[in-house]
Amino acid sequence: MTPQEAKDLLSRYVARQCTEEEENLVDAWFNKLLKEAPRANIAFLSPHAMAEEWKEIKAEIEQRMPGHTAKTRSLLRPMAAAVAAVAIGVVAILYYRPGTRVNDVSIAAVQDTITSHHSRNFKNTLPDGSIAYLNDGSQLRFAEGLKGKTRQVFLDGEAYFEVKPDVNHPFIVSSSGQKIQVIGTHFNVRSYAGERPKTTLLEGAVILTSTVGGKHEERLRPGEQASQSAKGFEIKEVDLNSVTSWKDDWVFEHTPLKDVLKELGEWYEVDIDTSKISNTTLDAIYSKSDSLPNLLKQISISKGIKLVMKNNAITVE
Repeated sequence: MTPQEAKDLLSRYVARQCTEEEENLVDAWFNKLLKEAPRANIAFLSPHAMAEEWKEIKAEIEQRMPGHTAKTRSLLRPMAAAVAAVAIGVVAILYYRPGTRVNDVSIAAVQDTITSHHSRNFKNTLPDGSIAYLNDGSQLRFAEGLKGKTRQVFLDGEAYFEVKPDVNHPFIVSSSGQKIQVIGTHFNVRSYAGERPKTTLLEGAVILTSTVGGKHEERLRPGEQASQSAKGFEIKEVDLNSVTSWKDDWVFEHTPLKDVLKELGEWYEVDIDTSKISNTTLDAIYSKSDSLPNLLKQISISKGIKLVMKNNAITVE
């Protein structure tokens, strides 16, 4: 195992994208750290030493009975993941910037995180110049500065990417059960918990690789959407406007009015008084660039009610 492979394995472990065999390897490594405590700590690691150590651990696991599972996984995995996250930063700095003192490494330097704050500031420029639009309830994680042989990001939720081309440093998006290698392109990824991940290509090209249930690989063409299943990827042509409309518009289809107003409240950062709001639903498309007073006026007319701002809260008069 090379230092870069060790770093990639730790990244997948933190993102919960490892195979069972890979999880066993990291768990066994963490068990070894626990047994050697307090002497053992992340600071003793060097990328080459860790890679060699993991070779030995892997050999030990392979000698055991099939189906071996590390005993600490269920109870200590969150702690192991935290240790792995710190180790990612240590290995990355040592591997790419030899001579850096490990004692100078802080958890803050390990990973940058961009979160969609349910507000109008949902367009993010990444360190490499690429742009990521994050939908509500979405999170994007990546190593500091997106530096390394690959520009890898981890997505929870939904995002639209406009990737800056760089043939020497591939852009890779990892989400639930899949990895997307990008070749200078525009594409949308939807990967919320409890949903089947969907990748839609608008421009350029992407190569998708399944990270669960065996290796499956697909190359998308513009206008196609890949929906992941246990057997691989299901490919179909889709209406691109409907897939990416969330970037510019709200699309409400039989949406309870209370939910509509809650979403507007999050976007414009105001409170909602739902005590007088009926159980009616709304079918409409509104622009995210519109002003809140104008949107409230449109909704009031369409539903025959009077929505107003009172004490920094949307309410019904």
